[in-house]
Amino acid sequence: MSRSSAPRRAPGPAARPGGPPGSGTHGMGMPVAKAKDFRTSLRRLLGRLRPHRLAILFVVLLAVVGVALTIAGPKLLGNATQRVFEGVVSRELPAGVTKEQAVAALRAQGEGRRADMLASMQLTPGHGVDFTALGRLLLLVVGVPLGVAIFATVLALVLTCVLLALLFLSFAVAIVVEPLHVLLRGIA
Repeated sequence: MSRSSAPRRAPGPAARPGGPPGSGTHGMGMPVAKAKDFRTSLRRLLGRLRPHRLAILFVVLLAVVGVALTIAGPKLLGNATQRVFEGVVSRELPAGVTKEQAVAALRAQGEGRRADMLASMQLTPGHGVDFTALGRLLLLVVGVPLGVAIFATVLALVLTCVLLALLFLSFAVAIVVEPLHVLLRGIA
């Protein structure tokens, strides 16, 4: 009994150079070149990036600030929601009562969960929503995505400038320096 009963097929289009994806040539007609020594390639890359290290550091800093602002947006919106909720609850409490007295009265009535909730909140009994503080907070909530957009735009511009400088350097080496080096070798 044979291991496989399927007939062998002749190599099809996938075996041709520049064949479909999965043929190992990535559709370019040539196999992918791999670095023979990663450490040397990394050193060469870092050497080429050295003149642009301040710009790269600036890009990393912008990315970190952008991520921090992206995280801060929902946190600020949650704080605004909390302020509205605390204002509504504060308005329902009697004006002459302190927060501690309201919590003690709720515990005496057997409403421990509601008392725990009130104890963890910043309340001013008898007063409603502090719209001045809420307005400042909502201004930040609107400003944070705007800041994220500005940081992302500046980051993209700086990164594009660095990449273009590196690309220009690579083209300059390929077009000017390497042919000159070959020519000088031929003369010598």
